[in-house]
Amino acid sequence: QGPDGYLYVGSRNGEYNIRRIDPLTKEVISFAGSRDEEGEVDGTFSRARFKSAMGISFDDGGDLLVADVRAFKIRRISTRTGEVTTVAGTGRLGFMDGHAREASFAAPIAIAASFPWNKFQYRIFVLDALAGTIRRLEVSRRLREKARERDFFREMRAMEELESEAMEEARARIEEATDDDDSEDAFARLRLRREAAMMAT
Repeated sequence: QGPDGYLYVGSRNGEYNIRRIDPLTKEVISFAGSRDEEGEVDGTFSRARFKSAMGISFDDGGDLLVADVRAFKIRRISTRTGEVTTVAGTGRLGFMDGHAREASFAAPIAIAASFPWNKFQYRIFVLDALAGTIRRLEVSRRLREKARERDFFREMRAMEELESEAMEEARARIEEATDDDDSEDAFARLRLRREAAMMAT
């Protein structure tokens, strides 16, 4: 169960998405990935692709960690922005320890994040079935916060672009209404200006 109260379910046996269940309404939706199309693509909820998102767990910041078994990777889904990124793994079967992007996994089938063990780092534990081991990732909390800041500013830029488009559309409509200068058009201009102000907020 996630911090938002929803239940999240991984997939296997020919399905490649992560599903979300509302315990109150019993509604089930596809949360990330594609049910019918596999892959190793990072990106947004709908664009990202998984090969076998079997193991899932939330970290202390509310992001969803995914053990993507057949992709030999550990992935993270930002619940704030919907961005899917690769945390660790080369994408090739292996047993190598090392830096997160240089380490390799054989069959990461389960995952769990610990509570922060100090103010700088937290740990992710991965059950690597074919290797017969439990692997440990030490994640910098500071780097994660920086990543979240980048996600926040990316989100803000997207909102600014939408507001700019809305303002341009409103200005175009006002210009169309100013062709004639009678009282009816004056009322139209006032109404459109009010709409433009509402769209900008």
